[in-house]
Amino acid sequence: MPGWKRNLLVCWFGIFVTGAGMSQIAPVLPLYITRLGVEDAASIAQISGIAFGITYVISALFSPVLGLAADKFGRKPMLLRASLGMALIVGSMGFAHNVYVLIGLRLS
Repeated sequence: MPGWKRNLLVCWFGIFVTGAGMSQIAPVLPLYITRLGVEDAASIAQISGIAFGITYVISALFSPVLGLAADKFGRKPMLLRASLGMALIVGSMGFAHNVYVLIGLRLS
């Protein structure tokens, strides 16, 4: 198998597994938001939609920027930076006392 086909297969598998993992959070996200203090059903739905959709919006906006940076600095340093940034963000989510701290706004 040529190198480019192997790389394409590995990238496809990684994207598939990531998409499958992200879809697993959808049924649990409203329960998590309820545990963080939101009780109104409309607000739970709205915050769940924002929290789930923002991942894909940010990915679409920053993929070209990070792709250019990876071309300039190399893929491995960019993967390490992304992993460190994700670890810091996910770790800081553990300190949130309510959902409004997580999204930084108050919905009415």
